[in-house]
Amino acid sequence: MVKVRIQTSDSVTDVEGEGSLMDLAEIHNLPIPFGCHAGRCGVCQVEVIDGKLAEPGKLEEAILEGFGCPKEARLACQAFLDDHADVTLRAVHE
Repeated sequence: MVKVRIQTSDSVTDVEGEGSLMDLAEIHNLPIPFGCHAGRCGVCQVEVIDGKLAEPGKLEEAILEGFGCPKEARLACQAFLDDHADVTLRAVHE
């Protein structure tokens, strides 16, 4: 399991887990907003501040490119945790 830290403007939340970031967010009620849960709306965009997530799939890459997102941006509904790296994230749309 890896450690995931979510920073918001007024708090920091630490959890441990594995699998998809969306599942982890729902299980632990993390402060990441979700809209469509399918990568179409961009509401769940997070910024990787430190560490890393698993490499994005082609769908996530295409969606991020379509939104004109910076390279450190990821979609929580599409991203998976890296089994070997802790990660610190910030929700773009708090």
